[in-house]
Amino acid sequence: MNFDKIDLEALQRDLEEFAREQRERGWFRRNWRWFVPTMVLTVLVVGGAALYWALFIRIYSLEVCQSAMQTICADKELQEALGQPIETVKWPSRSAAPSARIEESEADVLWSIEGPKGRAKVHAFARRMMGKWETTVLDVTLPNGKKVLLNEVGGNEAAPFTAPKAEPNKPEANAPPPEINLPAPSDEGRGKQ
Repeated sequence: MNFDKIDLEALQRDLEEFAREQRERGWFRRNWRWFVPTMVLTVLVVGGAALYWALFIRIYSLEVCQSAMQTICADKELQEALGQPIETVKWPSRSAAPSARIEESEADVLWSIEGPKGRAKVHAFARRMMGKWETTVLDVTLPNGKKVLLNEVGGNEAAPFTAPKAEPNKPEANAPPPEINLPAPSDEGRGKQ
């Protein structure tokens, strides 16, 4: 290569023009090649975390699930079948994904648990009575197909309901005032003045 024929002035002009074009193009046009993939990856990670929370963590943190897990972990038959410790499956398969139908007064929840010896499926049905969740059905289906009933009060039919006892001396809300029927006082019993 012959360096004697290089026009240094033309090269200097080209470099100055390139630098001016780079300044005019703006930040995004100069950096889009790394910025766009980074933003796409960030959206995927945040979206995946939100989806994981919505599908799994939210269900596992329900009061119904937590009380059911306490009952499950204390059951001797399940300890023998699954081993210890028994935990909720952190990332279940598509067929074992947890599901929940939660209304104001009812919750029907399905999820998977696992121990060192295998996995099982849990079904819990609970009703809210007087501000507290009461599990009416709690059963675990083991890997061999055997179903262990831990709690069953009337199945999915209506659970026994006892109305709260009204406290004496406390009027009901929005009740009309009581009627007071007293005879009008008469002048007969008064002394003359």
